[in-house]
Amino acid sequence: MVKVQKTPNNQLIITLPKKIAEFKGIDKGTEVVFREHTKNTFIIEIKKKR
Repeated sequence: MVKVQKTPNNQLIITLPKKIAEFKGIDKGTEVVFREHTKNTFIIEIKKKR
């Protein structure tokens, strides 16, 4: 399950399930781009890993 959380300085953070991150090779510092797909959906594109 993906959750949206709010930090004390009002930033929003999205959590990603560990299994998905491991499967796609996503780790701390990985850059992603959110692209609109339809009105209610979007695509996450992995740009590059630091």
